[in-house]
Amino acid sequence: MGKKPNPEYPQSATLIMDAQMIANEEWFTINDAMKFFNISRSSLYRLRIKNQLPSLQLGGTVVLPKSLINKLLLDKTLSQNKGFFDK
Repeated sequence: MGKKPNPEYPQSATLIMDAQMIANEEWFTINDAMKFFNISRSSLYRLRIKNQLPSLQLGGTVVLPKSLINKLLLDKTLSQNKGFFDK
């Protein structure tokens, strides 16, 4: 029988990273991300739990991929300003 999906981690939020991407990626620590976003640790935790920020845990350290966070911010900005540049 197949493995049942974990309801805490929806399939749409699953991220597959290959070895080359991981090796070439720049990573934020929690403290780096808090400074970058200018938000508290609890706000960052909420975003991670809601799968709004990609992250992974390496041993006891949580890291966030900088390039994916930048892409998410750009996508969000572009979707909010859709049609703005058409004027």
